[in-house]
Amino acid sequence: MSNLNIAIVGTDTAAGKLLLEKLEESSMEIEVLYPLEKLPEDYSSIRFRKKTCLIEKLDDFDFTSVSLVFFTGSRKNISEHITRALESGCYVIDDTGAEVPDYDVLTVIPEINGDEIAGCRTRLFRSPHAVTIQTALAMNEIISQFGLESLDITSFEAVSGEGQPAVTELANQAISLFNTKPVVNRHFPVQIAFNTIPSMVDFESGESYSEHEKQILGEIENFLPQISGRVCVNSFFVPVFYGHSTLFSFSTSMPVSVEEIRQVLADSSMISYVDREVVTPVTHGVSRDLPVVTRLRRSTAGENQFNLFSVIDNSLKGEVLNCIQIAEKIIEYIG
Repeated sequence: MSNLNIAIVGTDTAAGKLLLEKLEESSMEIEVLYPLEKLPEDYSSIRFRKKTCLIEKLDDFDFTSVSLVFFTGSRKNISEHITRALESGCYVIDDTGAEVPDYDVLTVIPEINGDEIAGCRTRLFRSPHAVTIQTALAMNEIISQFGLESLDITSFEAVSGEGQPAVTELANQAISLFNTKPVVNRHFPVQIAFNTIPSMVDFESGESYSEHEKQILGEIENFLPQISGRVCVNSFFVPVFYGHSTLFSFSTSMPVSVEEIRQVLADSSMISYVDREVVTPVTHGVSRDLPVVTRLRRSTAGENQFNLFSVIDNSLKGEVLNCIQIAEKIIEYIG
């Protein structure tokens, strides 16, 4: 699969634009790139590796022209196109989370389960939620070294995880409030500017967890099966443009010191562990290839209980780089 012909669906989205940028910097040998959109403007185009690529209409695209397709952006009305790509023999990397009936899907964090691609019969691969990536990379070494009895996750998620409309809504609401004008809620059910919104549950269903929290929970238990049934997820949306923050509260299976855990984290190639720095989404959650982990502390609640704080660039490592790493694994194992 050298000299690839690839397609990218959603080049007009923030994730699609960042994917193009990082693919251009990558070592992947791409012969032809096809940018696809649902409703492209006439004769619109992009530049990729000094070539002009005409943006084509997704509905009319013949997927037999390519070997690999990235799907980014909204999951709305995208399943049929993923199915068309699969039926045309393409390998598909999906970042939308769309439901694709009748096809098996392998959700991949390359550092954790990338080797599964080698023997996998499916051609549909999915990048999980950024919080899932952040959690798996931060906790994997701790689990393998010391075991875990329980893990509580509280995520504070940037609005960019909900797409460009959510980013625009936060910006517009902030401007309105500074100018003493009423705010308008379109994406979020209530004001997001200068506010914190719990991941919304369907009150009529009687469920205590939101679909968003259940998705993250299911993904984490898939990647960290050693602690299945002993994980709790609480999600909040916060008025931050980029960078998810997550607090981990966990108990180890064996007595261990803070220094022993700190050393394992410092030695890990999956995360960047820092001490004596004020870690925030603004300072450490933008333009970083790895999650940043800090504030390791023994909890006052118990001898083997600890707290850990992490931030991740949800658009970069939480989406785009994970998708590119999946593509590299496909090329490596499939040839």
